[in-house]
Amino acid sequence: MLSPSSVLSDKTLLNILYQSPTATAIYTGEALRIAFANAAMRKLWNLTDEDIIGKTYAEIRAGHSPNLTDQLSSVWQTGITYRQAAAAYTLKANDYVYTQYYNIELKTTRATDGQVEAIIHTAVQLNQTGVAERIDASPVPEDDTTLSLTVKEAANGYFDAPAIEVLLDDASIGVVVLTGEENQILYANRAYSQMISRNINLLCGSKLFDILPEARAYFEPIINEVRRAGRAVYLYDTPFTVYNNGNPSRGYVNVIYQPFTHPVIGDKGVLAICHDVTLQTINKQQLETLNAELQSSNQDLQLNQTGLRLAADTAKLGIWTFNPETNEFGLDERCRNIFGLDATDKITKADIGSVIEEKYVELVVQLVQNAYAGKPGMVEYYAINRKTGKRSWVRGSAQFIPPTQESGGQLIGTMIDLSAEKDEETRKTDFIGFVSHELRSPLTSLSGFMQLLQIRAAKTGDEKMTDIALKSRRQVDRMAAMISGFLDVVKMGESAIQLDLSVFDLNDLLTAVEEECITIVQTHQLVFKPVDGAWVEADYDKIEQVLTNLINNAVKYSPQGTTITVASKCLADEVQVSVADEGLGVSPADIPYLFDRFYRAQSEHTKTIKGFGIGLYICREIIEGHHGRIWVESEIDKGSVFYFTLPLTSKNL
Repeated sequence: MLSPSSVLSDKTLLNILYQSPTATAIYTGEALRIAFANAAMRKLWNLTDEDIIGKTYAEIRAGHSPNLTDQLSSVWQTGITYRQAAAAYTLKANDYVYTQYYNIELKTTRATDGQVEAIIHTAVQLNQTGVAERIDASPVPEDDTTLSLTVKEAANGYFDAPAIEVLLDDASIGVVVLTGEENQILYANRAYSQMISRNINLLCGSKLFDILPEARAYFEPIINEVRRAGRAVYLYDTPFTVYNNGNPSRGYVNVIYQPFTHPVIGDKGVLAICHDVTLQTINKQQLETLNAELQSSNQDLQLNQTGLRLAADTAKLGIWTFNPETNEFGLDERCRNIFGLDATDKITKADIGSVIEEKYVELVVQLVQNAYAGKPGMVEYYAINRKTGKRSWVRGSAQFIPPTQESGGQLIGTMIDLSAEKDEETRKTDFIGFVSHELRSPLTSLSGFMQLLQIRAAKTGDEKMTDIALKSRRQVDRMAAMISGFLDVVKMGESAIQLDLSVFDLNDLLTAVEEECITIVQTHQLVFKPVDGAWVEADYDKIEQVLTNLINNAVKYSPQGTTITVASKCLADEVQVSVADEGLGVSPADIPYLFDRFYRAQSEHTKTIKGFGIGLYICREIIEGHHGRIWVESEIDKGSVFYFTLPLTSKNL
């Protein structure tokens, strides 16, 4: 098998591992001495390279929690991976001592003869909502001299090409490297061969679509476009079918296609990272189907309890009930396992605070109140296991069954453990954030070069070169805007978006946006209808971002020469802003998903319009962060009206 080091140099691979935001250490030999620790792990342990390299875990962490000495020995002897969720670390910043929690994994790598070669130790920090986040490790510049001598010595003795290939071969996510216009496979790991049901020994050197012809029609144009345009493409929950001895195998996959140019022979190629999400996607579809059933008539719900139980088992749903007369909950086995309750344990409304994290209790209470009012719904919250203290991220629904002659009214609802799905979303977001950060530096340099080229061309009077340089800068600025959008998505996924609130008249913001847009937009007629005295407490820049994004979308999706109208009006306790166009419109099937992350409506008219489907998602997150609402009303070929609201301040009320 060809080594991935033929694509990425040893120095690049080492720097990537050393700069990785996930705390990582590697132990070798029967004494389990530390051969490598990256910047994030050094920060977690609060030690320097000289204090770490060549030492054992017991020597550097004696008296500290967690104590992993026995676990390291067990993993070395048995080869069985050890995982510990939410392990507590006592940390110190200046004179302040605090506790932080990490997910820990100890995993072996093996040499070609099958013998255990090393243990990889990773620690992923958990924030207050329990979602894994990257440790803020100091970045390491590309210059090789920035790596400490002890780290370089460890790397030169351990991170050779075969060792790196072992790491990739053991990865749970599929990796394949394609080169040349015929998409020849330069490298593929075991996870990828299993995903496509092909013998790994037949992959390297073969042409991808010679051995996988059933995938050619859909995936070949995408891969070719990535190689041609030099631009990454992300596919999420994409259906695929492969054949094994004539038998079809269907599923869903997340794929990231990343272009590259071979540093030696200059061939353009594509790196594909694939993750099989069949189980998660099917569970999601089954959950949506089941929730639709829960919102059907009460009589049908009562008559089909057996079918509901089967559907719940398929989707791995827990079912609960609440009797208002006895004030007691009825929980099935899945719900009891999540809450850490025995079959004999009883739980009442007063016990909710012991099984649901405190800051989510009010959210769950509101869900129940809405259900009583005839408005079934769903919320996500942290459930607490009373036996272990473990927190699980769950999605719950509730619906009220009115009383009948035979029985009194009761609440009925579902619960599903979303921990695995949330972890997967975190891995996606981490990857997007890492790539976006890495792309920013070269783009900044490229923008500077383009600006310098434009100035020189203008001085020499070369109008053609000036125009080319100007167009190039516009494309660089466009890519920079896309990267900023991705970073906004990452911040929102980490709940890290910050609002700088101030009280201002929304009319002032609309006037400023009008002055800017009329100067920039020359292809459409813009009409602004602001209202005086709409005082709000909001983040001025972020509301401006929402408004500008909606106007830009209206320009993008409506014919030249048509009218775009921006209006506002004060309601009882909120101000409503609308952006109306005379454009393509949105189909009823797309409207429920239009504000979802990475969602783009597909039609013959929109397939040539560029975008990643993050603009409206960011708008929704900003508006909902202000306790407002955002929605769209649309009709195909007649145009769309996007609305959002913001609460008015007491200055208006």
